[in-house]
Amino acid sequence: MRLKIRMVDIMVWTVHEWVNQLKHFFVGLIATYGVKVVFNIVDWRLLLVGLSIGLGVEVYQYFFRDNKILHPLDRIRDVTFYEIGSLVIWII
Repeated sequence: MRLKIRMVDIMVWTVHEWVNQLKHFFVGLIATYGVKVVFNIVDWRLLLVGLSIGLGVEVYQYFFRDNKILHPLDRIRDVTFYEIGSLVIWII
């Protein structure tokens, strides 16, 4: 299966989708900041926080919440926004 990302798809997100992606971003941001403060980590391992949260949530939704109808591109986009939140804290 080949995934195509078109700019038209990105430009026509609904308000609900934008809010959903902002939630993913801020969860990744806050969780990474918490790990940074509590464990005093300032290197590349901070990037693993958003990635592990995103993958964990997607695996949970796939196997336990009967959400198998979501398109793989939606799942990749969700994990990406978790990771972008971690990236912002890592850069700061």
